[in-house]
Amino acid sequence: MNNFQKHHSWLEKSGSYIALFSVFLFLGLGGCSASMEARSSRDQIIVKEEGSEIPATGSVSYAWEEPMMQVVDVPPRLDPDEVVYIPGHQEVIEVRPGRWQLEE
Repeated sequence: MNNFQKHHSWLEKSGSYIALFSVFLFLGLGGCSASMEARSSRDQIIVKEEGSEIPATGSVSYAWEEPMMQVVDVPPRLDPDEVVYIPGHQEVIEVRPGRWQLEE
């Protein structure tokens, strides 16, 4: 078997793999596009909002109270071991966490 025959047999195998892959790719993508198109023409979404002015008896209403935050300037310093320099910067501190508050 000479060099040309070795390369030729490899080309036949790789060509068949490419053909097989392209068939699966065509069938897979073709099937998806047709089903999505048919589905979108039939589906219909209906959104209905109803709000009641008077809450049901026995129900309790809560409102979210935002957390209290503060921006603090931190001066430049050395770490506790006095090895690493930490430059001055600003930090955001949470003074009071957010909570659910009973509405009156």
